[in-house]
Amino acid sequence: MYGGDHSRKQTLVEYGFRLPAALDNRPMRMEEFEALTGQTIFVSATPADYELEKSEGVFVDQVISLQDFWILLWRCDQVLTRLTT
Repeated sequence: MYGGDHSRKQTLVEYGFRLPAALDNRPMRMEEFEALTGQTIFVSATPADYELEKSEGVFVDQVISLQDFWILLWRCDQVLTRLTT
């Protein structure tokens, strides 16, 4: 069974459906993850030191009023309704 499972995982990795870490059956190390990601947008209400370090201190504040939030949700609902019907 191990050989078949390894072969299946190898095929999934080769075609991009699984990450190479799947062969080791382990989570990715941070260095591996960072090597795979390019330019990244961090979205956080309270950015941690990691996000601030990676963004080199450059950040943008975005303030959304409650009314704008409900309008956004309503529009998303309309789009989802169109996609599912």
